Amino acid sequence: MQLVMRRPEINHFIAISPPVNTIHKYDFSFLSPCPIPGFILQGDNDSIVSADDVKDLANRLSKQQSHIKVDYKIINGADHFFRYKTEEFSKAINAYLITIQSNYHHHNNNVNEEISKSPKKLFLY
Repeated sequence: MQLVMRRPEINHFIAISPPVNTIHKYDFSFLSPCPIPGFILQGDNDSIVSADDVKDLANRLSKQQSHIKVDYKIINGADHFFRYKTEEFSKAINAYLITIQSNYHHHNNNVNEEISKSPKKLFLY
């Protein structure tokens, strides 16, 4: 996730079961303030990362800047690796990608010209 702070060409992130407050105590304070919008996906049956801790991270990131939105979704019954929940996992990721694509198209009058000038990058963690 530190890449989003160092790489200005990245304009969105997707974090899947980010290791918040795990045994390794990963610190996400470097994302203060979070410079880009993103999506955090978590299973509520995750035995490695607490869903409550991930929700707290999503809330903290969302509240840092009013123009930066960090979406958060829990997949019921999913473990840390989303075993047996791959369909729900895929649908959630695809829905977010469609949302950012439609938002990008909505904000640019001449999308093809704009895309060719400024390629967009997504960071997946």
